[in-house]
Amino acid sequence: MVYGFTDEELAELSKWMLYYVIELKKDNKGFDKKRINSYLRRHNIILNSSGKISNKAKHNTIEFKDTESSICVSFIKHLRNSFAHGLIKATNNEFILKDQKKVRIKSKDENQRKNKKYNIQLTMYGKIDKTFLFDLLSLMKRTRQKQN
Repeated sequence: MVYGFTDEELAELSKWMLYYVIELKKDNKGFDKKRINSYLRRHNIILNSSGKISNKAKHNTIEFKDTESSICVSFIKHLRNSFAHGLIKATNNEFILKDQKKVRIKSKDENQRKNKKYNIQLTMYGKIDKTFLFDLLSLMKRTRQKQN
């Protein structure tokens, strides 16, 4: 195990990182929202894309900012960022997902401008059962109709 992840989990997360980079960046439409929403309701999973993000998420709740005009693509993009930047954590039964960005402090103080001070802003935070995460991602991919 590396950083709490099994080899299988690392391989699976790597696969989804590549899926975003290779397929979704250029074609981010065609997800079957009805089937995805049905899965979310059936398993009591909340994907909240309103942009209001708390670092105190409940189990199976993920809050994130919709940056791609598609909840599915935005979620997978934030997941990719979380994994790529080492911000995702694994426990025995859940993943704790986090994505963030640096926001430059706007200041009239010349010293602060020169020192390039930044605040960290959460763009995703949540906790989800390990099985549900991979099932949800597989469902998103399986039900997606590629655009030509």
